[in-house]
Amino acid sequence: VVIDADVPLAADTAYSVIATDVLSNITPIVLTDDNTLDPNNARVRFVHLSPNAPAVDIAVAGGGPTLFDNVAFQQVDDNGMGGYISVPAGVYDLEVLVAGTNNLALSVPGLSVDANTVYTVYAMGLLNNQQTPLGAYVSVDAIPEPATLAMMALGGLALIRRR
Repeated sequence: VVIDADVPLAADTAYSVIATDVLSNITPIVLTDDNTLDPNNARVRFVHLSPNAPAVDIAVAGGGPTLFDNVAFQQVDDNGMGGYISVPAGVYDLEVLVAGTNNLALSVPGLSVDANTVYTVYAMGLLNNQQTPLGAYVSVDAIPEPATLAMMALGGLALIRRR
């Protein structure tokens, strides 16, 4: 057994339970997921899971806006929306910077996000470590239900036929 934890869970609530840290200090964190879809935007949150990396800011590369501010190990940016932000669908080049500086800890090029989808971006691994390098991993947490997709497709067909 590498981890043994009791996790209180509420009915009708989505969670992410993550084992974090190095094996000798493995610790669970429990995130409450908000998989509310936004048909006009992607919803994204960032979770810092690198035990030897300092607190970080996540910004759009090339001097763009900071999306997540001062996120420490095992934390989610608390921006008033449970860590989630809404962004237009598209492809983003991101920089993970040491909090409050322009010092690059990790480059995340080509992050593609779709509207009406919820994502979590995890920073995992170890800073300056060849065996377990620091990296970004993306989880697709929610997409429209198949029935919703079918109804959207049918609506699209109906519009095409009306022309």
